[in-house]
Amino acid sequence: MSFELGSITISIPLMISKIHHHQVGIHATRLSEDLQREIWGFAQAVVDEVNQGCAGNRMNYWKSRLTLSVEHAKSRGMDAEEIAHQCELTLCTSRGTKPLPGDTLSRIEAYLKTQGVPAKLISADLARGSGRFFSR
Repeated sequence: MSFELGSITISIPLMISKIHHHQVGIHATRLSEDLQREIWGFAQAVVDEVNQGCAGNRMNYWKSRLTLSVEHAKSRGMDAEEIAHQCELTLCTSRGTKPLPGDTLSRIEAYLKTQGVPAKLISADLARGSGRFFSR
């Protein structure tokens, strides 16, 4: 691009930014972190609802957050299997807390399926025993 100012011509090169592999990796990591945070929050809301029966607003909040994260990941090119894998990693690794009670995993799995995410969730103990996931 050039501009003329009287007898002086100023040339300005146009800079076109390129996406570098590390930027794509960083973005994918951020999507994964967002998904993991939302699925863990949703799991805690499910646990609270099971234990207390009074976490309706909190459940709706985390459902909407999880739905937005899943849709954002899909719109950025993350496929449903990778989204499911991120959810599995999050819920199948020990976080130093008590295991998720009762039918919590099946309720989370059912909700993820409504979002088009084919997650197969197992408890942290079963995951550790199978060697499928590593503990954080």
